[in-house]
Amino acid sequence: MTTPSDELPPDQTPHEAVSEHPKRASHIKTSEVLRLLREDSKDQESITIGWLVGRLGTRAFGAIILLMALPNITPQIPGMSTIFGLLIMLPAVQIMIGLSQMWLPDFLARQTMSGVTVGKILAFAIPWVERMERLIKPRFEFLMSPPSENLVGAAVLFLGFILFLPIPGANFLPALACAFMALGMLERDGLFIMAGLGIAASAMVVLVLIVGGLWHVIDQHWHTVIDFFARW
Repeated sequence: MTTPSDELPPDQTPHEAVSEHPKRASHIKTSEVLRLLREDSKDQESITIGWLVGRLGTRAFGAIILLMALPNITPQIPGMSTIFGLLIMLPAVQIMIGLSQMWLPDFLARQTMSGVTVGKILAFAIPWVERMERLIKPRFEFLMSPPSENLVGAAVLFLGFILFLPIPGANFLPALACAFMALGMLERDGLFIMAGLGIAASAMVVLVLIVGGLWHVIDQHWHTVIDFFARW
């Protein structure tokens, strides 16, 4: 069902609504915003982070977290999670301190991503978001207002830090939690945010088990490693 806030002026396309008046993007589904972004970027060899944030307008916080989290759900080139983790932490810390518009330092705004890479991320993100949109609706909106919103930002910041660390097998759950919370913020669905927090709790348990296992292995075998190098 279309509500009055979902309607656009009869003489304005969704593309114009997003491009010329970014605040109108809040009345369009996230999948549509991402589809328009893909259309805008498909012929570009490289895309600056600043252009990407500017194009997303008032949805930049949630959209950047979402787009940087989703690639970590699937196997990828080692080391990429470190970059994506950093790009998740930037909007997260700004949500935590209560900024209303995403800010980028100049040096980061000038950084570029391959147009092919951005296209692949969007190609993966759009079908996933469309599936989630069948379940999503505005509810428990107090989670999108301070102080709850600030705490959500802190949770995403911590998850982004986990993604930043080179811990084998620790990416999937933190990334999934970030994706759920980002989509919840974008569509004002507190239930999705709560689901993301639940996944984040599971991620913490898995992280403790992984780190504990690695520490046990190191503790059991570090003498062997030292003896091996001592022979040389």
